Amino acid sequence: MLKLIRSFNHPIRLYSSSSNKFTSLSQAVNYLKNNSDNVDSQWYHKLLGNDELIKSYRTDSESVPDHLYEEVTESSQELLKIIRQNPELNNDDKSRLLNKILSNFIHIDYSLTHKVLKELEKLDKTPDVVTVGHIVKYNSGRVKTSFEIYKDFMKIEDFESQLKSRKEDSDFLHSQILKKVVYGDKSEADDGYKLNEERIKRALSLLPLLNENKIAKEIQKQLLTSSIELGTLPDLLEKTVISREILESYIFTSDNGEISDENRAPLWVQYFQQLSNNDESVPVENIAKILPVLAKAKGFQSEFDSLVQYVGANDLDTKSTWDGVIIRAKLINSIGIGNKDLIKALEYHTKYQDLRGQPLEFINSAAILVLGYHSVLKENDKLLPLMHALTPPESIPIKVLQCFILTYGGLGRTDEALDLYNRYIGEVSKENDPTSHISQTLLLTESVVMAHLYNNDREFAYLLNDGVITNKVIEGDTSINRLKLLFKKYGQAISDEKDTETSKEQLKIQLLDAIESL
Repeated sequence: MLKLIRSFNHPIRLYSSSSNKFTSLSQAVNYLKNNSDNVDSQWYHKLLGNDELIKSYRTDSESVPDHLYEEVTESSQELLKIIRQNPELNNDDKSRLLNKILSNFIHIDYSLTHKVLKELEKLDKTPDVVTVGHIVKYNSGRVKTSFEIYKDFMKIEDFESQLKSRKEDSDFLHSQILKKVVYGDKSEADDGYKLNEERIKRALSLLPLLNENKIAKEIQKQLLTSSIELGTLPDLLEKTVISREILESYIFTSDNGEISDENRAPLWVQYFQQLSNNDESVPVENIAKILPVLAKAKGFQSEFDSLVQYVGANDLDTKSTWDGVIIRAKLINSIGIGNKDLIKALEYHTKYQDLRGQPLEFINSAAILVLGYHSVLKENDKLLPLMHALTPPESIPIKVLQCFILTYGGLGRTDEALDLYNRYIGEVSKENDPTSHISQTLLLTESVVMAHLYNNDREFAYLLNDGVITNKVIEGDTSINRLKLLFKKYGQAISDEKDTETSKEQLKIQLLDAIESL
């Protein structure tokens, strides 16, 4: 009859009234001391393969109880001696048993590593792949790093051939190595281990050796974050396939901080490839988010063109749904601003105007932003009449008002910018959005301040700033700090560069970026 019992400071032990069951390793070793001549090789293998017995020595705690350490140290030493001296065991049997001892008990006594490897060397045997995986897993790094240990074993021809023939065991070893390269051995982690270029290269060298499904998501995320920081993202994406869930979180959300368009774009390429390989369609909301990214990212024009073709081939931009409305506006914006192709953007706008029964305000707003952007870019006011023609007579969207104010500023027409601001500042909401903590009055104020700073009218910009704060047109730390940031950026633009033209160009970029972000 079997039963499991646990005492407060002792591991689980399997107890049995049957004489051929052992409650502990020490009990088995004591039996062997007196009966080694009466057992065959299978007896040893069954002992070290007894799941219930081995499980009883597992512990979740990093610190091993003294009594457990002492038992394993003493018993394993005796067991190694018995195995070594048993003439009935051939070298292959001894090798397998030694590997099992090390794999089963290394987490309790890491010094077993040296003892077992020494015994294997006497037998002219190489430790198996799983054993080395456990050596790496429990290595503290005080003597050698886990990667150094791995490289040492890779110099052994027999070990390398094992890796090629035993894929599952190889995955186990390489997953342990990768974890140590990414997070460091314990001694390194205690000293503030961090991935650098050399360590990233080590990690990348391991990725092709692993099935992507065997790479933990947290490790993928850490590699992705570090590769973005170190500028090695293309190398990472070439070596492995990132899980779709992680790609989506980095491309389409801000959960992992702000990521540049140049980094989002290659992530999108892998994401799109995964969907294509599985004959899955791309969620429309994701297309809407990535279109402006691909349009602006350097070196991804063909990917942008392919996505535009994909949208057209699937009629995503002609649907009467809300998704269709968003896609139409995003396409006009992306082509006109991201690609800086005004003519093509207006062609798409004309095409969408011909769709029956479709709302026009969104595509008109998108076209106005494009026209305003190009007016500032080319410092040409000939596009203003078309902007006015597309503007609704009432209920003008806040972003359209911002665009006009910024455009007037870019054309040097600050009086018109201020006039438009004064006309509408009393009509828009002063309430701060509960999520962004900013109001429509702030958005208009930011635009008119930028318009005056672009024209180097800093004194009047300060008057505007002080006036809206004093009169509580805007309120809240977030809003006030955003206005302060405008003056800081202006100061950097005119102080970092002595040349007036260069300063003006920096201010122009700030103005264009503001229109693009609407």
